[in-house]
Amino acid sequence: MENLLNQKGFHLSLPKEDARKATLVLFNEIFRSIAIGTSYDSTMKLMIAVGVSLLIKMIRKKESRAISFENMIVTDSRGRRFLPVTVSIDEPELHLHPYLQRAMLAFCRSILNNEEPFFLKLVQTILGVDGLRGQLFVVTHSTDSLVNDYRQIIRIYWDDRKKVQAACGASFHFDREIEKHLIMHFPEVKEALYSKCTILVEGETEYGSFGYFAKTLGVNFDYHGICLINARGESSISKIAQLVRRFHIPAVCLYDRDVMGTARQSPYVFFTDFICYEMDVVKSCLAHRGRKALDQVIGDMEDAGDAVNTSLIKKAGAKLGLPKGYYPPVKLKNINPRNREALEFYYFAWLYGNKGVIIGRTLGKSLGKELIPPAFARVIQAAVRLSCGSSDK
Repeated sequence: MENLLNQKGFHLSLPKEDARKATLVLFNEIFRSIAIGTSYDSTMKLMIAVGVSLLIKMIRKKESRAISFENMIVTDSRGRRFLPVTVSIDEPELHLHPYLQRAMLAFCRSILNNEEPFFLKLVQTILGVDGLRGQLFVVTHSTDSLVNDYRQIIRIYWDDRKKVQAACGASFHFDREIEKHLIMHFPEVKEALYSKCTILVEGETEYGSFGYFAKTLGVNFDYHGICLINARGESSISKIAQLVRRFHIPAVCLYDRDVMGTARQSPYVFFTDFICYEMDVVKSCLAHRGRKALDQVIGDMEDAGDAVNTSLIKKAGAKLGLPKGYYPPVKLKNINPRNREALEFYYFAWLYGNKGVIIGRTLGKSLGKELIPPAFARVIQAAVRLSCGSSDK
């Protein structure tokens, strides 16, 4: 080992009589020179502690007379010798911030997969094996400690009879395209694994508004354990809903009504009352004398202004199936308040053309209880019932 280190430019003398002391000297020498004075000093210190702890435990196993070390070794078809190792880490979030959680767990995985060259050479030299056959188990309430692959997650939950059950992602079977889609979106869905119920919406405007709508209706999502998920498109809603339900988490889905013919019908699949989210908002506000609320929302969007230009009209007209030139460009403040049809179209055109989480949040904060579209209230109420354990429709 000293010769190996000399070849790599590290000149030191290792204690001959104690392998544990030699290990400590090695880690200190190798990592200290890399870490001191850098921004990742604390990260490297943590890795030193983890690596030293694991190596010392393995050395003690080799020295123990309770079980023959050779009986622990497994040999593959090529005659290579591996030491099976299982590492369990309980709630790393108790003492580590998110970056250190991810760094420490990544380091453990690399060690157990023989991907850390220096540590692997130590294992080979000190333990006399070719590598490790490792498994890492992490018990956590932190999304930062979860891997970004649902297939490597086991969720522990209580069933209806208050018995502890487990749902294992590795046992789920989806077709290849859905599986790829779910793995791609899983980093955004991980928080749902700790929830009592999820609400899936199509886009950013819905996502920005629903939490505020719920509070206006007297519902705090956090109090009820309700997770709001932006599916980023109606085609993703059913796929994500399948996944969270496989983990035994109820899901409530909200689609725009224009996809009602293609979306799968079920008790907790809801649709907007009109063609889409924006039209529900406009019709509900205008039906309850809420034009001022819409003007306030639009006024808060300083960059957009209240002009409904040709581009917005074209986009809205295509959505509603209107012929070109049916409505001319106009400023919202100039629309006759008695022309309900024009009010609905132009306010819809403005909202439909200015989608996003910011406008959604502004709508959520601005609309009073009476202005919140009924379809949205039904979704929120259904999620509350499910979070409380009720399956009544």
